[in-house]
Amino acid sequence: MHKDKLEKSFRLAGTAPMVREKMGNYDLFIADGFSNPPHLSYQRFGVEPGEFPAGMYVTFWFLGKDENLHIGRPMFFNLDEFQLEHRLNAARKDAKQALKKLRKH
Repeated sequence: MHKDKLEKSFRLAGTAPMVREKMGNYDLFIADGFSNPPHLSYQRFGVEPGEFPAGMYVTFWFLGKDENLHIGRPMFFNLDEFQLEHRLNAARKDAKQALKKLRKH
């Protein structure tokens, strides 16, 4: 997926692009948003019906290079668990760990 198409996909998923920064030789993209139950669009990512009954924050991260995306995933947070900056930092940390694995292959 191309980077511009990724940002459009973020917006369609109800998340807004928040971060676009370098992580080594890769570009890190992070989007964040809120999902009301029953979270139908996120059940394909493993969210169970009935989970997060008050709603949840959704933070997506992707790593790309040369206009192509290589790896990424959504992260789900309870409403009372994290502030925005904490969610963004958690996504950065998760992406950094994934990048270490990506570089080993």
